[in-house]
Amino acid sequence: MQFWFWEQEILERFQMNWLKGLKSRILFNERIDKYTTFKIGGKAPILFKVFDLDELIYIVKRLKEEKIDFFIMGNGSNLLVLDEDLDTIFLQLDSDYFKKVRLQGDRLIARAGIKLPNLIDISGEYSLTGLEFLAGIPASLGGAVYMNAGTSGRCLADVVEEVRGINYYGHKKRYLKDQLRFEYRRGNFDDFIITEVVLGLKKDKRGDILKRREVYLEEKKKKQPLKALSAGCIFKNPTDSRLKSAQLIERAGLKGYSIGQAQVSTKHANFIINKKDATFSDVYRLIRFIQTKIKSLYNINLETEIIILQNSLKRYKRDEEEI
Repeated sequence: MQFWFWEQEILERFQMNWLKGLKSRILFNERIDKYTTFKIGGKAPILFKVFDLDELIYIVKRLKEEKIDFFIMGNGSNLLVLDEDLDTIFLQLDSDYFKKVRLQGDRLIARAGIKLPNLIDISGEYSLTGLEFLAGIPASLGGAVYMNAGTSGRCLADVVEEVRGINYYGHKKRYLKDQLRFEYRRGNFDDFIITEVVLGLKKDKRGDILKRREVYLEEKKKKQPLKALSAGCIFKNPTDSRLKSAQLIERAGLKGYSIGQAQVSTKHANFIINKKDATFSDVYRLIRFIQTKIKSLYNINLETEIIILQNSLKRYKRDEEEI
C-alpha cells in the first residue's frame, strides 16, 4: 500500500505508519455524512473498513496503545455527527466477513455488519420467526444490539442469546444470556465492540413470516417518515409519563416546527428530519429546544435515544445532560 503525501501527513500526525500492509480499506479525510441516514457529518481523518476479526483486533490494540480515540460506526442510522473536521478515527465492520450468517438448529449466528433487512430475509429463508418486528429499521445488527433496537413493544433483547466481540484492548469476550444487561434502548456494551450475535428464533411457515414482516413494515410506513433523512426516533419514551415522547411533542404544538433545515416530522413527532441541507447545529438546537419546551410544559426530561457525536468523542446521551 502506498500513501500520497497528505495521507502520509495524517499517518505521521497520528503516528500510524503501522497501517501499511493491512487488508482493510483505509480512507483518508473521509466525509462521514454519506455513512449516516441523517446525511450530516464532517470529515474523519481516517475511516477503516475493517477486513476481518484479526485485523479488527490488531487495529484496536494499536489505537489503544497510541491513545488514539476511535468510534465504531454501524449503519449510521442512530447517529448525529458534527459537520466540522473531526478528530476521531472511525471503524466500520461492513466487509463481507462481517456480514456472514450461519444456521445452528433454531438459532442464527450472525456477524455484526449485516443489515437488519437482509437478516430478516435470511431468517425467513430458513423458516425462522422472531425478527419480523425489526422490519423498516435500517441498522446493522451490531448497532441495533448495542442500542437494543425495537418497536411495537418488542426489542432485540427478546431474541439475543449470546453476544461476542472484543473489548477496547483487543481481547475477545462473550456475554451469555444470563450475563446480558439490556435496558430500554440500551445494551450496556460500553468499551466493547460487538462482532457476532447468537439469535434464538422459532420455526414457522415461511409464508406466515413474510406476511408478519409486511404487516410490521406497512404499519411503520403509515406512521413514520421512512423515506425522509432522519435518525429514527430521537427521544426515548419517558418512564414518568403515560404519554409517549411523540405525543408530548405533538401536544406541545411542535409537530412541523423547524430550525433551519431541521424539522419535527409532520408524520411522527419523535422524528426530526433533514429537509434538505440541515446542519448539525440545526438538528442539535432543535433537539435542545424540544427538551426545554417539554420540561417547561410538563416537567418531563426527554432523554435522547440517538448518539450525538462531537469532537473528542463528546456524546450527548439522554442520561448525560440536564435541562
